[in-house]
Amino acid sequence: MDTRIIEEIAAKIDELALKAVMLEATDVGGMGDLLNQTESLLGYESPGNVIVIISRSLCSLVETIIMNQDQDLSRHMGMMAKGVSLLQEGLRCMKLGDSLPAGSIESYWEELRELGVEVESGKPQVTDSSPEKTQTDEVQKVAVEEAEVQEPQERPPSEAEKPQEQNLIVDSDTCYEFITETLSNLEEVEPLVVELESDPTNKEIIGAIFRCFHTAKGVSGFLNLRRMNRYTHESENLLDEVRNDRIHFDQRIGDFLFEGFDFLREMLEGIRANLDKSIPYEPDYDVDPGIQRIHALLSDTYQPEVPAPDEDVREPIGRILVDMKRVTPEDIDSALEMQKETPSKKIGEILSAEGKVTGKDVDEALNRQKSAEPTIRVATEKLDHIVDMVGELVIAQALVAENPVIQQTSDQKLVKDFSQLNRITSELQKTAMSMRMVPIRQTFQKMVRLVRDLSRKSGKLVDLTMAGEDTEIDRNLVDQVYDPLVHMVRNAMDHGLESPDERVSAGKSPSGALQLRAYHQGGHLFIEIAEDGRGLDRDKILKKAIDRGLVKPGGDYSDNEVFNFIFLPGFSTAERITDISGRGVGMDVVKKFVEKVRGIVEIKSTPGRGSTFIIKLPLTLAIIDGIVVMVGGERYIIPAQSVKESLQARKDQYITVSGKGEAINIRGKIFSLIRLHRIFDIKTEKTSLEDAILAVVEYENREACLMVDDVVGKQEVVIKSLGHRLSKVKGFSGGTILGDGRVGLILDIKGVMDIHEND
Repeated sequence: MDTRIIEEIAAKIDELALKAVMLEATDVGGMGDLLNQTESLLGYESPGNVIVIISRSLCSLVETIIMNQDQDLSRHMGMMAKGVSLLQEGLRCMKLGDSLPAGSIESYWEELRELGVEVESGKPQVTDSSPEKTQTDEVQKVAVEEAEVQEPQERPPSEAEKPQEQNLIVDSDTCYEFITETLSNLEEVEPLVVELESDPTNKEIIGAIFRCFHTAKGVSGFLNLRRMNRYTHESENLLDEVRNDRIHFDQRIGDFLFEGFDFLREMLEGIRANLDKSIPYEPDYDVDPGIQRIHALLSDTYQPEVPAPDEDVREPIGRILVDMKRVTPEDIDSALEMQKETPSKKIGEILSAEGKVTGKDVDEALNRQKSAEPTIRVATEKLDHIVDMVGELVIAQALVAENPVIQQTSDQKLVKDFSQLNRITSELQKTAMSMRMVPIRQTFQKMVRLVRDLSRKSGKLVDLTMAGEDTEIDRNLVDQVYDPLVHMVRNAMDHGLESPDERVSAGKSPSGALQLRAYHQGGHLFIEIAEDGRGLDRDKILKKAIDRGLVKPGGDYSDNEVFNFIFLPGFSTAERITDISGRGVGMDVVKKFVEKVRGIVEIKSTPGRGSTFIIKLPLTLAIIDGIVVMVGGERYIIPAQSVKESLQARKDQYITVSGKGEAINIRGKIFSLIRLHRIFDIKTEKTSLEDAILAVVEYENREACLMVDDVVGKQEVVIKSLGHRLSKVKGFSGGTILGDGRVGLILDIKGVMDIHEND
């Protein structure tokens, strides 16, 4: 099969694997996305293609999960993970020209049939793609029958949600703004529910959640979103009862709020989808079950709505004083208790009377409360355009600076003016890039609910702490880092932290500690996921890797090398599969996705004391630190993070390896020698090893030496796309315009290594 097609399939399987790892059986929308992703693999139909055969079975399994939401689907989820692993193994065999182990697909089919999943009949007729049979064209055709899938029957609509009830959205533009604003509000208040479960009487938190529903109720009513208005109206009633101490906040209400947040998001996304299709109507969502649950929670205390007074939407003064580090959260809790006895007194007055703060502190906090920074929403397309234009300005300024007329001028005023222009351009570039930066707070806060749910599911007690929430990250990186972060948190919960009994036996507290931390250092963003669990078992990891044939036995591996085995495809030390992790799918994909955005993952672990996973990312995707090198008359940029060292080799270091070509011996370690002038067909005078420079580079545990004419130096460059026509050219990931106006191509280290190996 064509190498390009195999790479396309590999990319889709990687994405499929990551989706499968993150999914819950009850996430019907996510299952739909997974089904679409799996069906995309069916387009590679060819005689004996195991990927297509396995994908058909996976499609049937996912459809079964979607249509049987009222059943226990834990075994189905385990089989889904097994199917993804089988896909990855099939891909590996396809690359090597091998065949899957005999009976592996039949065994998988048999297990699926036990779960009531309709799969292929008979035996799969899979082509043996080993070199011998390929040369003699011994190709068999796949003879399988398509599994018939019963169409799901539609739910009959409730009385309140009859199809004829068409709610025309009043103002589409305002509705788009409402969707964005409400989704943002939900992200902010969702973590507060976990805090409220620990402190059920916290009036500030209850008020913040109440205001979220109150605002959504008011605006949805104005926009004629009647279903959403009914739902938020009833939810507001429930929170009003809690706020006024007529019912006690408990776990049942907390569970309802989390489910309510999810349902609101589903409604909002449905409304946005309709508007995108120019359908100005509210989707036909059934809100009755949720409302009935609210009534059950309210029980005898439920009363018709009393119009609520307008809420003060400013940030609470207590929270501002805590942020200013004038008081502690405990001081605020104490003041709130006192306020219950004297409701007329304000928090600031109580804290001042108690000697916790001064009048000046309260005045400063009040000024902060009044002077909240005004913001304006800007379309991301406009923001990206500004960043692109500033990049062009920087390039134009560099071209002018290189002009001989400017460099040789004796006009001091011109030199001074140009220096001022240079400073302004540099400051403008920094400002433009900072506009793309957003705090990582929202990404971290999404982990609060994840940890809560996993804690309850696994029976483990976990104290989650977060640091560096205001650390900024490129907006384009936020979505890229979310899925890897989710999986690493799940992994820490399942593999890292022990059960309460196990922790007590080890002399630890019953509750495990999990910390998320973000910070900037050396032009990079670091995200740490640390836990105080059992730590990584070096011997167990090494044995598992050898047993699975992932590494060769007898090697002298360092701790760091052994720990990195967990990123190998299909690796897992779990004794059993859970719906949290342990499927052997995910950590390898996590590493690939992090490296896709020019990041790396590191591990630190101490047995019995826990592990720390460190994700190192560039601050922005628009700029890269590169090493500019010369090859012939051309300049290329090697990503700095891929370069381990550069050196001038001696003739006695040069060796040839049978079947593998040229190599260099550097301090006893053998590296493949890649002559860039050969693979790019460039004429150069520096063809001998002694005259050239070697750059030692690495990518995904692969290392090599790139032979170049000279190293010009390190430079920060603005990445430019190569365009549609050149995007498929191997060996390059982009380009940039250098100071002399010439284009410098940015090397794709993986692509360069692949070209060398295929030559």
